[in-house]
Amino acid sequence: MEKKLTIYYTSDIHGCFSPIDYATGLPADSGLANCMAQFRKDGNTLVIDGGDTLQGSPLTYYLSHEARDVTTLPAALLNLGGYDFVTLGNHDFDYGKQTIERYLAALNARCLCANVEGIRGVEKTAVVTMENGLRVGLTGIITPFVTQFESAENMAGITVTDAFAAAWSALSELRHKTDLTICIYHGGFEADVKTGEILSQTSENQGYRICRELGFDILLAAHQHMQAENLQIGGTYTCQPPEKAAKFIRMDGRPWKRPCRLPADTGRIGHTSGCRRRTSECRGTDCPLARYTGWPARCADSGGRSSDAGEKRLPARKLHQSGAIGSFRRGHFSHESFQSCG
Repeated sequence: MEKKLTIYYTSDIHGCFSPIDYATGLPADSGLANCMAQFRKDGNTLVIDGGDTLQGSPLTYYLSHEARDVTTLPAALLNLGGYDFVTLGNHDFDYGKQTIERYLAALNARCLCANVEGIRGVEKTAVVTMENGLRVGLTGIITPFVTQFESAENMAGITVTDAFAAAWSALSELRHKTDLTICIYHGGFEADVKTGEILSQTSENQGYRICRELGFDILLAAHQHMQAENLQIGGTYTCQPPEKAAKFIRMDGRPWKRPCRLPADTGRIGHTSGCRRRTSECRGTDCPLARYTGWPARCADSGGRSSDAGEKRLPARKLHQSGAIGSFRRGHFSHESFQSCG
């Protein structure tokens, strides 16, 4: 059976579950329910969310302040959507540790957050074998700035460590036993994703560095509410959806082999592209550490519309021979332009 994978990805939903503009009461081209209506899940599909689910709309304000239960409804909705994995966003900490634990207990999805300690239900890594035999390794991380954003009361009993170091450790564990590695990152890009110009020197957003220096096959970014698509940075495919479930990301693909990206003896992840072992024994794509990669992507709204406006294409690669949904071009890795959720 051919090893194909489909990924649906949302992030920064901020309590926007219904297709309603809460300010006007009118229908809106957004909302998680509209996005989920387009998910087509089978045994070779993963549905993933990047955090900031529980806070940010009049509905979640009502649930937290009036109904006194901000966890049951969001968890039930994600369960209906068939979510497999989530990570935590900084605003999910707005209600404290116990609320997060109740949310995760009601959620069918597994929560991955490798740089968070002290929350029941949080795991560092996961490996799943798809129906077609593809082995997928996943981890999640959150911006360490959550400790600055949140009050000491909300962070009581919780430890958050450096995101980059946690991602490095998780990748070192995963890549020897998987065909594909995915990092779900509630953080964004500290550099211009087109030019590489560094825009921030803090550790709030480290997505560009993670792509350049670590070597995950896919980085699913979040936090900045920045519509980023059709990106390949340092050999890592990456993207970020806008907030409030206005749009979701769909990635479709089958793997092709590229050289390994691990150093031989240094004990640290390299920085150069291509084969990073650089030893006389290196066998290129025949190396047991060679990676399966090449995952075309489609970014869509819940209305199923697509547009090529402003799309940047990468050079053609022989990695996808059959047609794909929307305006996907054969042989290209591409995040098709987003569509709204109407």
